[in-house]
Amino acid sequence: MIRRLLLFVMIFSVGITFVNPGSIEKVGEPIQVSPEEEFFMVPKWSPDGKYLSVTKSNYNGIYLLSLVDNSITTITGELGAGYGYQWSKDGKYIVARVSKYQGRYRYSALKVYEIPSGRVQQISDYVASVPGVPMWSPDGSFVYLSFTDKLRIYPVEGIAKATGTQPGEITYVKKDKIYQYNFKNKAESELISLRDEIAHGKKEVRVINLTVSPDYRKIAFEVIGGPLYTMVLEDKALFEIGQGYRPCWSPDGNYIVYMVTEDDGHRYTASDIFISSWDGVDKFQITNTPDKLEMNPSWSPDGKWIAFDTIDDGHIYIQEIKY
Repeated sequence: MIRRLLLFVMIFSVGITFVNPGSIEKVGEPIQVSPEEEFFMVPKWSPDGKYLSVTKSNYNGIYLLSLVDNSITTITGELGAGYGYQWSKDGKYIVARVSKYQGRYRYSALKVYEIPSGRVQQISDYVASVPGVPMWSPDGSFVYLSFTDKLRIYPVEGIAKATGTQPGEITYVKKDKIYQYNFKNKAESELISLRDEIAHGKKEVRVINLTVSPDYRKIAFEVIGGPLYTMVLEDKALFEIGQGYRPCWSPDGNYIVYMVTEDDGHRYTASDIFISSWDGVDKFQITNTPDKLEMNPSWSPDGKWIAFDTIDDGHIYIQEIKY
């Protein structure tokens, strides 16, 4: 059963000290930060807040938009690199799944790009299929795949472990279910029986767009054909947020930003950006423009800005907020 009531009594009882979110306000209007003549999408903030990484149509390539001098740097132009790529927590690396064609056949591999030196490290072979999307371990020493058929781990050479951190547990999706792997016990376990909790009579429950909070204490994820959820990992408390897609956590883990879209079965007809408290109690609408499709939000590392794209024209915007 999804739990909402007596929230803070429950949290106190398990020893977790989450902050009660307050209200969120927009400051001014969105600022376009991408060139008028370029088509970019899916912005992601660099951990130092100085850049937005973006990709182009069909997720081809990864590029850096400097918010300091407006310059554009190409990280890679490789096919598919912009789908599911991830910054390392220290901001020195980007890991991506890239593709190339040999004749009629497409092959994919995982590569790590060092910023700003340009050094590239290929950490997997090119194969006909690399299932899943790459994610960094909490200590930054390896990459693992989520949304895959089995747990796959790829060490990254030359990257020191983050000071004072250990791999601990990683959370990922395997065969449409959410799992955790404990490195101390070397044990894999299903995190929660989604069929029992949220199936609502469905024969299958497919999880997509799972993202882990910056403090690794909560997750957010979507269910195909269902709503957006968050979960507290310590006690597996599950919260239904409502309709929403592609969640991104605030730096303090108290909120998620996401998009709410409509379509006619062939194309998007509407899309706006919303913010919700992590428990789904408080919601705030950030955009409300019937003539634009605002999508793919990303929260700045200082918590003061939301970046998003307008997928109909390929522009990147940032919106200042306060809370």
